[in-house]
Amino acid sequence: MCRNFRFSKGGGPIVCKKIQELSCLKAGELQKQCGLSFKSDSVCDLLKQMEIDCNCVDFAPLEQQIRVNADNHILGIAYSNGDKLSILYSQVLSSKSLNYVLAHELAHCCLHMLPTSKFHVELMTSNDIYSNPFISESEIEKEQEADRFAVELLIPETQLQSAKSKREKQKIAKEYNVPICVLVNYHDYMGVEEND
Repeated sequence: MCRNFRFSKGGGPIVCKKIQELSCLKAGELQKQCGLSFKSDSVCDLLKQMEIDCNCVDFAPLEQQIRVNADNHILGIAYSNGDKLSILYSQVLSSKSLNYVLAHELAHCCLHMLPTSKFHVELMTSNDIYSNPFISESEIEKEQEADRFAVELLIPETQLQSAKSKREKQKIAKEYNVPICVLVNYHDYMGVEEND
């Protein structure tokens, strides 16, 4: 679930220059700009190179404060404070999930956060977000856009195009630590036909 919160101080909004720099940047453009190599670099290293703080956090107190259901967890938060942009990630994440969650949050910074946004909260639910009747169509669309961005940032295009069978998709998803459901949704969106 995606929640954007906007705050302003005094008479006008606070503008984050880092979000302005990232605004509308596509995954491929970000890769070229930062020289990202798919397997050797972690997204946390990429964020540090971009001067975006990346920190592990215990979100349990916040989850209690905002009354997150017991089967839900906050995975990550993109947070801006003046010109400083940070992505915080949950200590409950496995190392396999970390790059994907960070890439997904970075996607929200590039695609959805306004330079005046204060933070973006990402919740993991036990249910499929895309079939949740309480999530608006626009929120679902933003989540799918962030998923596609993360896939394109983490998986080489040649690998994405070659994954035609369910078995190949599972292999690539495992190799690049991307949830298989996200890779399948990506291929469905891109119109890649499956050969099984």
